[in-house]
Amino acid sequence: MRQYSRRQFFPMLVQELIVNVQQVRQGKPAYTLENLGDLPDDKLAVIRPMISPLYRIRVVDGQVCSQFKDDADAPVRPHFPTTPEYLAAFNRFNGRQSLQEIAGAVAAEFVWETDAAFRFTRDLFLALAAQGVVVPQNPLDTDLE
Repeated sequence: MRQYSRRQFFPMLVQELIVNVQQVRQGKPAYTLENLGDLPDDKLAVIRPMISPLYRIRVVDGQVCSQFKDDADAPVRPHFPTTPEYLAAFNRFNGRQSLQEIAGAVAAEFVWETDAAFRFTRDLFLALAAQGVVVPQNPLDTDLE
């Protein structure tokens, strides 16, 4: 189990409370970052990923890494290599483009099949979302059901 400082814990708790309030108000399941992978691809495709404001992103030894902003002693966690295809997808996780749009750009840039680019982009998003590093830009205004 991961240990969090108070500064890290309370923003994460607020996010979970928002998800639970949404579930009660709308009468349908809400998805936490950990279970976004349970959504079908057509629902994931509309999510606009962005870097969580709790993290700073750094490059260390050829790896894109994250570190909690408010804790100078927090560990630096590596996530993926700084290869062109990873950077092309990740640099578009800015909250303005959906996963489908990002995948389209990656497919065009690297001459990949659209499905392969979507799987690559989706898997990168889900891996980072499960760790809280990347979040949906507007989780409350997107109908994922």
